[in-house]
Amino acid sequence: MPKASLIDPVQDRFEKRMAFDSHMKRYKQAMQARCYLEALMIGYACLEDRLRYLLFYLGMLQSPASGSIGNRRTTASYKRILDRYMQKGDRSIRHIAGKRNLTRCIFLLVAENKPDQDDVVQTVLCASLSDEGRVSETLDLLKNIEAWCDYRNAAVHDLMNKSVVSLDAHIAEQAELGYKLFRRLDNMVGWVDRKHISRKIGIEISKSRQKNKQGRR
Repeated sequence: MPKASLIDPVQDRFEKRMAFDSHMKRYKQAMQARCYLEALMIGYACLEDRLRYLLFYLGMLQSPASGSIGNRRTTASYKRILDRYMQKGDRSIRHIAGKRNLTRCIFLLVAENKPDQDDVVQTVLCASLSDEGRVSETLDLLKNIEAWCDYRNAAVHDLMNKSVVSLDAHIAEQAELGYKLFRRLDNMVGWVDRKHISRKIGIEISKSRQKNKQGRR
């Protein structure tokens, strides 16, 4: 059999906006037509996309499409954060669970506000995101997203083994909740984006290197 052709990715911000508008229209149509499984799928995709961008704006990804954490100057710092707050579990940015876990570790660091000594990345993260209300809200939001994803996964991956009566009792509410969680997460992404964390980390690393050079003279 011939290989199934891949779906081309968006090429720029214009195509990204087109994709977003198109899928939001699909979501509304699905809700109106009571096609709740489709609505769940779109909500899940929206959450996964926003989590990836959140990691990007937290400086953990070099670009939204990156397949690995950090870069040669920052990877070790981010891995130390993960080792502190996550001894086991999914760390893959290719999975929504991994993206949630990575994001949670960053905000647990900020909530504790105890960066490793002389760790520029951790210091910038704690200084930039030191809003107790926002940090608490993000950690709570991540818990809610995890619970919603558990429902979505059960409804999609184990559909044939679920009671139709039980499924129908809550699926409309859950499909709507997915959209609400997406909107809350999108708001959080905008807040982090405005902190310009990657730029701050780059500036502080450059300062640190310059200081070390002067110390060796």
